[in-house]
Amino acid sequence: MRTTAGPAAATAGHIHRADCSIWDTPDDARPEAIAASGLEDEAVIAYLGTVRPIYDALGRVLGQLSGLLLLASTGGRSGLDLDRGMYRTATGQLGEAAERLRAVRVPAAAARHHARLAAIAETLGEVARALDRAPVRRLDDHSLRPAAALVDQLSAGQRLLISVSEPRAGMTPVDFSGACCSCGAKAVAPATA
Repeated sequence: MRTTAGPAAATAGHIHRADCSIWDTPDDARPEAIAASGLEDEAVIAYLGTVRPIYDALGRVLGQLSGLLLLASTGGRSGLDLDRGMYRTATGQLGEAAERLRAVRVPAAAARHHARLAAIAETLGEVARALDRAPVRRLDDHSLRPAAALVDQLSAGQRLLISVSEPRAGMTPVDFSGACCSCGAKAVAPATA
């Protein structure tokens, strides 16, 4: 169950209460599930279980900032005045994810992975600050450089997100497990009369 903190928590810089399920480790990222997938290093298993909710949050923020850029680039108004609430939500989630990432105990074998997660958070932070600083011009405007630069940064963030994916811990940028084309259902033979 996702909960949103009230005004007091929002002013303290937190979007979710400490007991919010958004930070729970999903079942497929629990130590026993990761170990069953073939990983054996206990420190890496614990690390992956800890960073899975952070990975998920960074993916959500990437999508939110991409959506904001699209809205700002195609909307009738310039800048983020079209949806400050969505911007605050995205930056709040990003700040909380970055804070949690800094607190993670990182085994030597996962140092590179952790550094890339930190790079994703930094890239998303740069995009968020740029969106807040300068209006993004409409797509039909001839001055698209600011929007193009942000698209490049978001693309870099997406590439980093893909590079740190770890399917054995359920860390994938796109979850196809519920898609009809990957459900593994066998074709049913037509009934004969």
